[in-house]
Amino acid sequence: MKDKLIRNNKGFSLIEMLIVIAITTILTVTAVISISTVNNANASKAAKKFESLINNARATSIAKGTEEGKLIITKEHGKVYGQIGTGDKELICSGNIKVYFNQYIGTASYSDRQMTSEMTDGATHVIKFQTSGVAKDMTTDTTDLDVNFCKMIFSNGNRNVEVILYRQT
Repeated sequence: MKDKLIRNNKGFSLIEMLIVIAITTILTVTAVISISTVNNANASKAAKKFESLINNARATSIAKGTEEGKLIITKEHGKVYGQIGTGDKELICSGNIKVYFNQYIGTASYSDRQMTSEMTDGATHVIKFQTSGVAKDMTTDTTDLDVNFCKMIFSNGNRNVEVILYRQT
């Protein structure tokens, strides 16, 4: 009798299918949350690296002068680099993180003229500091306007991290 039951068992029961679907769902949700957490951490890490470069450029300007302390931000082959003066390029971010550069022209107010652009390959932004440490010039490769403050936005799609630099700091 037992052999007859085993031979006639063809397929899965409903309970077995529900258990497999539940386990698959749990694993998928866990993977999505993990990937999202890593991407959020990468955007935050890029913003902290940029902020560190700003502080180093400001300190270099105070110690050595404006040209030595200028911060040059470039994007090459999908990677964003920062370079202080003639020093080595340092990687700020790469991969799926998009970088936007906002410039506010006129008075230091969000209501004035604003220019926003996503950094594309070949784009360059330059930030210079006076020997007192105050931000002096903030220019891009497309404009040389009098910019009062700028904002770099690091985005991975669902998370934006902003670093704002005021001219008179």
